[in-house]
Amino acid sequence: MSVQQVAKAIGIKELVKSINFACVKHTDQRRKDVNKTPYINHPIGVMNILCEEGGVTDIPTLMGAVLHDTVEDTDTSPDEILQEFGEEVASIVKEVTDDKSLPKAERKRLQVVNAPHKSKKAKLIKLADKLYNLRDLSRETPEGWTEERVKEYRIWASKVCTGLVGSNPMLENNLKEELSANGVTFPCKKLLSTIMKLGQVFPNEKVQTTQGELQLHDYWGDGWGIFFTHPADYTPVCTTELSMVQQMVPEFTKRNVKMIALSCNSVADHAGWCEDIKSYGKLSEVSYPIIEDPSRDLAVKFGMLDPEEKDAAGLPLTARAVFIVGPDKKLKLSILYPATTGRNFDELLRVIDSLQLTAYKKVATPANWQAGGDCMVLPSVKGEEATTLFPQMRIESVPSGKEYMRFTPQPQ
Repeated sequence: MSVQQVAKAIGIKELVKSINFACVKHTDQRRKDVNKTPYINHPIGVMNILCEEGGVTDIPTLMGAVLHDTVEDTDTSPDEILQEFGEEVASIVKEVTDDKSLPKAERKRLQVVNAPHKSKKAKLIKLADKLYNLRDLSRETPEGWTEERVKEYRIWASKVCTGLVGSNPMLENNLKEELSANGVTFPCKKLLSTIMKLGQVFPNEKVQTTQGELQLHDYWGDGWGIFFTHPADYTPVCTTELSMVQQMVPEFTKRNVKMIALSCNSVADHAGWCEDIKSYGKLSEVSYPIIEDPSRDLAVKFGMLDPEEKDAAGLPLTARAVFIVGPDKKLKLSILYPATTGRNFDELLRVIDSLQLTAYKKVATPANWQAGGDCMVLPSVKGEEATTLFPQMRIESVPSGKEYMRFTPQPQ
């Protein structure tokens, strides 16, 4: 094993050890919700927020997250944490542990005062901890809590997290959304980019376009959709792209795909730009709608801004994003190009052919696949089902002896 592999293995082992330690320590504790769920759900949930929403992969930080309440709420001592997990983790846990000898009001005051002075790793845990608790309050009011107490907690949590701003924009943005939904302000900066995940329902925005006001899902109807963005009107690469898209409209139509574009200019600007697009491509029309987004609200929402490319006002331009949306309105594919690189729309047709084929047939498409070429049988299709569905299936031998390289002519 390489040094990196050994380090990773040791880190995972230590992380699992810390999770087990916390599970044992919190064995008999319960949360204050009606169902009295196991308390261990909380530290594990905090760790999960750091990973899934904050993109945190640092092992000591994740260990600190799962251990963060052991000293404060169990019989664990700081020395025990030090002996079991070392100085770095012990230091992180110490930073996020309140002094229980102090009155509760004083402990809460000190959290607000001390938040800006915590280490980066402690700040991350604090952010995730507050986000978990706030979401719990939104789901269910704890037993014995009044609405006034819930409100006071949210206001106090906002004050604590204000001192943590700058630690992790993703977590801060999610905190802002949670607090704002409950009428509490939180002064974090607006994110430039929020990544949409494959399988996520594409936002059903009402948009202003060169063809009037449209609702995205209604516009796509029961078919497939492509949403592609451009840095700005009257720019050379964008003009070649939109011209090419219009020339390829018949190919997209054959595949039941409707296209819509976005550029960070007004509809009036788009209308003038379309004349240039038609002239350059020797076209009679631009038949698909172009969305206006001068405020960049949609570009921010869809995660399409390129911070490296800015307009004359210093505002980030939209990157060359492509989103392919299925009939179920879920995101099937996303590609993000920098503003300086034009897209290959022949590749998009190839991708659509693959997506549409694999959505309905139990196959995958190999590298450099083209429509009509051999496909690969999904690993989940086994035995008799495989030979029944794919009578012409062939298996390529590999040194491992494992029979997973299974090819078949493209299903009809």
